[in-house]
Amino acid sequence: MIKAKTIEYSDTKRRIILIDELRGFLILCMIFYHTLYSMCFLFNFYKMKSILFFFEPVQPLFAAFFILISGAVSQLSHSNLVRGLKLMGISLVITIVTYFIMPRQIIVFGILHMLSFSMITYGIFDKALSNIPTQIGLILSAVFFLATMNIEKGFIGISFFKVYIPDYLYNINVLFPLGITTNEFFSADYFPIFPWIFVFLFGSFLGRFLKSGNLPQIFYEDKVKFLSFCGRNSLIIYLVHQPIICAILSIINFIF
Repeated sequence: MIKAKTIEYSDTKRRIILIDELRGFLILCMIFYHTLYSMCFLFNFYKMKSILFFFEPVQPLFAAFFILISGAVSQLSHSNLVRGLKLMGISLVITIVTYFIMPRQIIVFGILHMLSFSMITYGIFDKALSNIPTQIGLILSAVFFLATMNIEKGFIGISFFKVYIPDYLYNINVLFPLGITTNEFFSADYFPIFPWIFVFLFGSFLGRFLKSGNLPQIFYEDKVKFLSFCGRNSLIIYLVHQPIICAILSIINFIF
């Protein structure tokens, strides 16, 4: 959830406003879901659980689109390594703060941790990745995503071809960034490197189509200013939204 600089949106320095608007919409969806989650599990508004469970299946889909867009934007940036390192620092601060303030809702390896790792990886291997043809990159990213999406369940591959991961690895505490977790592991927001880095890479290959600056005019028009504002400031919104949600719910809970 990175606030990208204007010059990072196309080689012709025309900001692709549609990316801002899409990202703004997704960040609002995230706020909506986190509000429901906080109401149910932090403030015991149990009547909201049915609504939360109704939206729960689509939450990973919205997150996947956000990661994909972040991958596309990284294709247009000239400082992925620096951006990734900065975001990693912010992610570590989030882990420390949640550990001391909300230990029951600690975020150990959330979406920002995963995005920072993906940006750093992309920044390091940028030249090598640039040699992969776009169509091949898209296919490989999709295949590797499907192949690694069940690591948490104990295997790599898909239904007709599975390679089971040794059980003893799931007793090693430090493998959680890879999607290999112990029974005691918990993270309120959890996006392991595998399979999500391949969604990021899929987006980075799609981002090649954005670099020409010759997209339809609708990509550059500011249609919903509030959404584009949210998209440009998505990192700040992500950092402050949970404390604001908790403050508002605390007031409501006190009054009623």
